[in-house]
Amino acid sequence: MNSQDIDQGAGLITPIPDPDTGVVFLAGKGDGNIKMYEINDEQPYVHFLTEHRTMVPALGLAMLPKTHCDIKNCEIATCLKLCGDYVEQIHFTVPRTRTEFFQDDIFPPTRITNEPVLTAEEWFNGVSKEPRTINLQPKGMTPLSEAPVDKKDKKYDFKNEVFKEDNRFTKEKLLDKYYDQMKGSHGENEQQVLKQDTMEGVDASEWDDY
Repeated sequence: MNSQDIDQGAGLITPIPDPDTGVVFLAGKGDGNIKMYEINDEQPYVHFLTEHRTMVPALGLAMLPKTHCDIKNCEIATCLKLCGDYVEQIHFTVPRTRTEFFQDDIFPPTRITNEPVLTAEEWFNGVSKEPRTINLQPKGMTPLSEAPVDKKDKKYDFKNEVFKEDNRFTKEKLLDKYYDQMKGSHGENEQQVLKQDTMEGVDASEWDDY
């Protein structure tokens, strides 16, 4: 369905898929970089995301179970990288704005990897069972899908008379945030008027004082 060139390296590439997010991590033996691709049903089906770069080559790579991730900080993967005479732990996180909510769109119920689904006898007899899963939602956190609408992160759709999602970073949002902070520290109606703003009774030598 799709073919992409990864790089020109000669090392053996190990693919490590994350079925919860559709992300595939590609690590080459002897290569220090880890490439990330998203696999989905939209053309061209394989979408490059980002790359973890380092000068330290990897002798091997293994992912820890999803239960070892820091869910509250939107960490979707934690891997162990074998680097010669030591092991390095690498964390992959997804940037999100409303981190006070449980990001249930990227943390669906995940497979339990430390318990077998079948016994040896069942497997030899051709029995098939669905894998068991566990809910990763921390206690006390509300799912993002149930979070109240934040109108600051919405834009108004005049045609349908509804607010639409607008999570893009813009200069206007940054200025609004800075303006709100300034109001909080100086008061909403407080404004310092300088003499040079009115040009009333200002001597040129006084400009150095402002």
